Amino acid sequence: MKLIQQTAILSDTNTSSVPYVTVKAGIAKEFQQADEEIDEEQQQLHVKRQSAHVTPFLFHENNAAPLSYGARGTMIISYDVVIRAPTIDSHLINEILSEPHRNQCIFLVNEFHARVDSWRDIELGFGADRMLHEPNAGGSSIISEVLSLEVLERLYDAQLLKTEMEIEYAHVGWKKTDYMVSIFSHVLGVSVTRAFKFKGTYCLEDARTILDKKLHGINVSSQGVLTRDRWERQILHIWAPSRHVAQLIWEEYQRLGSELHSNTIVIVTIAPDAPYIWTNRDNRL
Repeated sequence: MKLIQQTAILSDTNTSSVPYVTVKAGIAKEFQQADEEIDEEQQQLHVKRQSAHVTPFLFHENNAAPLSYGARGTMIISYDVVIRAPTIDSHLINEILSEPHRNQCIFLVNEFHARVDSWRDIELGFGADRMLHEPNAGGSSIISEVLSLEVLERLYDAQLLKTEMEIEYAHVGWKKTDYMVSIFSHVLGVSVTRAFKFKGTYCLEDARTILDKKLHGINVSSQGVLTRDRWERQILHIWAPSRHVAQLIWEEYQRLGSELHSNTIVIVTIAPDAPYIWTNRDNRL
């Protein structure tokens, strides 16, 4: 099946029930709910608005519970993945980035639903494909980092500027961020991590540990990066296997001091059906 490279944004006239739907790099048919499998034989070359069951959500730093946006969400549908996010996310990021002296942090949540068995079957954008084939600082997280960039590319049209080993710091051993991108013409550093345990149940203490470690590292890397590579802000992109884990991260995030989260944008992507993010290997092997 030939895929159509297009982006179709449908404005809604009934804002209480009709979502904004974005179709990128694929063909979508009418759908009754976000999790419904799209039958390739019946795919159409158009998109129709439906009262789809879309429940992306957003956490705000001033709220103790997630705010549900019901059908007011963006869905990016293609043959390989479905990404769901609150429509307001892009507006919030653009607004904050447009005010460089606004020292405000935001906490966003989106969902990544894999529709293929292997990460190798995901059609990567130019930046993510480049990152996959270039050296990094080591470790076992290349797949989560590549897919992190892919999510940012599809949601915010992020453009990769430099990979981990291309960013320069004051000293060789300085704490590093994973990659640098341009979003809405603003330069951002991105640090990626995974909120996951192979043994035991993920708990609040685990969430606190990962936030403390990664946000501290972000602050240090921002202090040590050379002027020519300096970003305006950083994104902490956290992969979570479930909404429950995302909620734990949010609960601990609220307890952090302002000096730790600084002006970092925290994005949690829930990926319940992408085991390769946690194992860093092709699950078909």
